[in-house]
Amino acid sequence: MSSQFGSQVTSLKARADAQRATLGRGLTAPGIAALPSALLFLLMGIEILIRDHVGLFSGLAILLVNGGGSWLARRDARRAAAITPPLATLISLLIWLPIGPSTLSPSRLAIDLLSALASLAPYLLIGAAFSWFRVYRK
Repeated sequence: MSSQFGSQVTSLKARADAQRATLGRGLTAPGIAALPSALLFLLMGIEILIRDHVGLFSGLAILLVNGGGSWLARRDARRAAAITPPLATLISLLIWLPIGPSTLSPSRLAIDLLSALASLAPYLLIGAAFSWFRVYRK
């Protein structure tokens, strides 16, 4: 009975090793979701608290996160690397804007959010184009 259990465990380990070898080295989807989100949250927060708005520094951070995420991701996690930075940008702005220059007034927050997204749009588009190119490249 124990030899049968041992052979099943060995078979599962061999299958996991084979799958790991085919996927390659790199970050998995949870790692790709966590690392860029934390980096964007930190860098955008610093820029909002210092300059009261987002701009070049946050845009370069978005490009860095897009490029680094698609470069560090495994093949099966590249979609997560393409999807995560725009969502992390939106969430970071929703958290940092009321702390920084905006107030909790819904109309003022909406105007500041649209203004920030408009100033970051070129960086988001360039980063997304690069990331999705990496996803669909063979």
